[in-house]
Amino acid sequence: MRYFLFVSSFLILSQSLAQSPTDKISASQLGFLPNSKKQFSSPVQFSSFSIMKISDNSVAYAGGTPVRSVSSQLIGGNTVWIGDFSSLTTPGRYKIVAAGKESYPFDIRSDVFDQAARAAQRFFYFQRAFTAIENPYAEGPWVHASDASKAPAGVVRGWHDAGDLTVYNATMTQAIFWLLEAWSDFKPLADNTNIPESGNGIPDLLDETRWGLEWILSMQEPNGGIWACATAGNGTNIYPYGTTFPHTVAPYVKTVPPSTQVTAKGVAVLGYAAGVFRSYDAAFANRCLDAARRGWAWIAANPNQTYDGQPWGTGTTFNMYAQGADQALLKTNKMWAAAGLLYATGEAQFEAAFQSHYEPIGYISSYSKSEAFAASLYLRIPIGANASTQNSIKQRIFQMADAVRTDASSHPYQFATYYYWGCNSNALHRTGQFSWRAYTLDSTRLADRDQGLANLDYLFGRNYLNQVYVSGINGVSKPRQRGFHMWMKALNASTWHFPGALAGGPNQAPDGNDISYPGNQPFPTWGYWGDPANPRSGNTPIDGRFTDNDSWCSNEVVVSWNAALVYNLYAAKFVSGSGTPTSAGETESPVEYTLKQNYPNPFNPSTTIEFVLTKSAHVNLTIFNILGQKVRTLVDREMINGTHPVHWDGKDDNQIQLPSGMYVYRMKAGDFTFTHKMVLSK
Repeated sequence: MRYFLFVSSFLILSQSLAQSPTDKISASQLGFLPNSKKQFSSPVQFSSFSIMKISDNSVAYAGGTPVRSVSSQLIGGNTVWIGDFSSLTTPGRYKIVAAGKESYPFDIRSDVFDQAARAAQRFFYFQRAFTAIENPYAEGPWVHASDASKAPAGVVRGWHDAGDLTVYNATMTQAIFWLLEAWSDFKPLADNTNIPESGNGIPDLLDETRWGLEWILSMQEPNGGIWACATAGNGTNIYPYGTTFPHTVAPYVKTVPPSTQVTAKGVAVLGYAAGVFRSYDAAFANRCLDAARRGWAWIAANPNQTYDGQPWGTGTTFNMYAQGADQALLKTNKMWAAAGLLYATGEAQFEAAFQSHYEPIGYISSYSKSEAFAASLYLRIPIGANASTQNSIKQRIFQMADAVRTDASSHPYQFATYYYWGCNSNALHRTGQFSWRAYTLDSTRLADRDQGLANLDYLFGRNYLNQVYVSGINGVSKPRQRGFHMWMKALNASTWHFPGALAGGPNQAPDGNDISYPGNQPFPTWGYWGDPANPRSGNTPIDGRFTDNDSWCSNEVVVSWNAALVYNLYAAKFVSGSGTPTSAGETESPVEYTLKQNYPNPFNPSTTIEFVLTKSAHVNLTIFNILGQKVRTLVDREMINGTHPVHWDGKDDNQIQLPSGMYVYRMKAGDFTFTHKMVLSK
């Protein structure tokens, strides 16, 4: 994020009047899945509409009157009329025509989200810290030399937080969590997205997630505490906009010493990662688990360590990154940390800790309280979790998903958000944590699926400005082209912004200091206020309070925002033609119950057994030796639907290590019984 990069003592009032309503019909310019809900918002009333083929201008679909209308102060008190063409399922490229107005072109395709998902994930490559960004991986002019020499001693990797260059625990841990959530729910297996690690046999999403985790590990003290920031500009985060690259900025300094809040966030994602990476890189998973345990011990020894009010860098205080002595926040961060370690280990001590810090979901988790993150992770715990608590969490997610739909129903573009700084991120957090999560828990909740897709429709053009809020997407008519971004501004490439970057979006209260400096050298700086190409005033409708320029209050990027975009796009990408999320693999929907082959196999000393439930069931998962004698019961309880990994350490029910040999594991769920063989090899 941008902080104190230029400060003004005055405001520039825009010379413009309020924007006029758009002359375009508003619809997603990216497009729609063949069997998904398809709607648009028209600025004029219509009695009928047509969907026209771009190829020959023929009518592919004839529609009738609006399904409803919405009047809103978000668009200056104006009204839009909503049309529906969901029954058009034929792939192709189209536009909407109604009452003399047209939409921009869009596609209907089963792979319509593939390009955007790839770009949003590759965003993280361009944000990598302490390395060179170079071709062929950049796939364009967006390159810079290595900034590894700028890192504090012992600190590696991580992602530059936003348009500025500092690396923050508060946004890093959110980003890592979202990427792990995308993996857990949708398993994107692609190993060919053209990052340096592509082709190594590990899905690129996990490779990128590891880049962030390595930074968390490097910011940890031997005693377990975790620092909050690696701060550029000799610890000040102050450097000139328009001329600064990662490799030219003054060196980084570790700032905000270990605190309980920051360490708890680190423990949460390290524990989660330990469980996820166990099947791909056991050594790295063990590193994460060891670090999480040391962090947990540090928290126990320092239950309220804070640095509130202490100077950060050269006298500037950023308590949001230390997150201090806020006890409500601290409780949920400890809840999140306990969930991470319980997921990794199944140990009773972490279940007890989770319950002692438990807080029902009140709102989305982001910079503030973390209970929604913790709750989502708790639902993934196959052993050691309390079924009653899991059910309560599930019901609360359903309630929050209902609230998302209620909010969207009164929005002219069916968008569920609040218009503060980063409103696009707020929307993605709401659908990611509630709408899509509810749908993955209960695939009959089709309205939640539709709301997740509707929020994406907004981001890709169904809005007051007909603006696509993600950069570098081919085929759209009004893409995001610029942004507040430190080294993009200094680079000034002919295609200005690298692909896949999500803008913060309309800001209800644009900052008065976000002003234009037309005389800046070597390039003018155009802010929210005072840009003749993007005139804005206090009368501009709220949904139009965005400028595609250097505006940091409406057009910055943040790694946690983009990670939420990755999750939402993978959710959309993995909605099949029948509307079922394919959480079991890239192209297949799970059957009612599925027991997978353990991995690794053969194994020593531990392995993971994964099963999939599409509805809640009583599950019994038992290990037998080759003589048919029961040696270990891993699961015997009611479990909610979803994908459940269970870890077995090769020990029997008495915690005695078993000898090498072949074993059989059997799962009973409902009326079904499944078995597989595995080999313990020492």
